[in-house]
Amino acid sequence: EDGTKKFPGETKPQDGKKIAGNESYVGASFKFVAESLQDLIIELDLPKFELKPLPGWAFKMQNVVLDLSDTKNSPTVKFPNIYNEQQLIPSDQQELWRGFYGEEVTVTLPPEFQITKSKERISFGAKGLLIDNFGVSGNFFATNLFNINEGNAGKWQYSLDSINVDLQVNHFIKAGFNGELVLPVSKSDSSSNGALAYQGLITADQHYSVRVEVTEDVDFNIFKGKAKLFPESYIKMEVENSKFYPEANLTGLMAFNQEQKDALDSTSSQDVKDNDIESLSFEG
Repeated sequence: EDGTKKFPGETKPQDGKKIAGNESYVGASFKFVAESLQDLIIELDLPKFELKPLPGWAFKMQNVVLDLSDTKNSPTVKFPNIYNEQQLIPSDQQELWRGFYGEEVTVTLPPEFQITKSKERISFGAKGLLIDNFGVSGNFFATNLFNINEGNAGKWQYSLDSINVDLQVNHFIKAGFNGELVLPVSKSDSSSNGALAYQGLITADQHYSVRVEVTEDVDFNIFKGKAKLFPESYIKMEVENSKFYPEANLTGLMAFNQEQKDALDSTSSQDVKDNDIESLSFEG
């Protein structure tokens, strides 16, 4: 599944070795449906494979369809909502649709493109990819882009684990992204301790919103303390001049010595009244 060849010395064509059962060859399931060459549907399903001219690059094509028929459609093809909402194809004429569809098309970059201190390879591709005379539609994605030590949002550390972009007939609908970030009062170690998970959304009008879920206590290393944050705490990121500007407003409880930290570990935020942070705000 990682796209590497299991028998790199057995890939020469016409070398006398049987293709069936030989993992050096790519096995594909495919289907042709046609009453004539002008009424053709091709369906193909390829597992992860590597092209000999591109060593290290992995490709995957799951349930792809080329529809050249005017009398039928493949049940594999799923049209975006906008096709029904705007009646791009009338329901009684859907069999006239022609185009390309891929349930998932993925490209995995070779190991030399891996990000620092990561064993995961960078991948990108699209799900529900549809190309026809109306344009391009699909959910485009990329994964394992950069880690917590490589992202900089106003001097806040952050990672970008994945991003996806939703296009419908050449129109940007929305994008989502997620990763981890580190508050400027904290620090992250090699195990990502001190990092908070975030999820971001970009709307069609280019508005960014970021949600950070604080489910564990947060180390305030610059104060040599530990904090339990209340639900009303928030962290947000704005974009200006193509740069992220983060802001945090934190409300909760803070402990400075070991006795207080032990009490913080065993007590809910509703039960502790002392050492509360009325409001701590900072920006990037």
